[in-house]
Amino acid sequence: MKKTSIYTLLIVILCNFCLSFPSIAKETAVTFNREPVVINTEKGKKTYDAEIAISNEQLERGLMYRESLQENEGMLFLFDHDQIINMWMKNTLIPLDMLFIDNEGKIIYIANDAVPNSLTVINSGNTPVLAVLELKGGNAKAHNINIGDKVIYRTFEK
Repeated sequence: MKKTSIYTLLIVILCNFCLSFPSIAKETAVTFNREPVVINTEKGKKTYDAEIAISNEQLERGLMYRESLQENEGMLFLFDHDQIINMWMKNTLIPLDMLFIDNEGKIIYIANDAVPNSLTVINSGNTPVLAVLELKGGNAKAHNINIGDKVIYRTFEK
């Protein structure tokens, strides 16, 4: 085999290997600001240290590839207008509770314990929402978070 053929073959193999793992390069590229998000429940207020996802890149990445999430942590996905939101758990390694929130901060739907790596679509039903708060799976039940509870964050203040 000629030397150039070996080099070409090695380049093709290396490119295919890198393309097989696109998340490796992207994993460190997306950063999030953290802010407190409060949920006012029947039993009192619960504060979360939430990463805020606003940009397309942040909204697409979400909590993918994370191996853990603490009890008081979450991610708040903020969209630019009210809409029907479809989420999934592709490349998400931990179970999550998804709280769908309208433009006034009211929780309108809760998807409890979403299954890691599932491609099943989880959505806000027929109700447009402005945000989704993802928490560690089981957190909503453990802290008595229910539909109708109010999420306190500057986006919902009017």
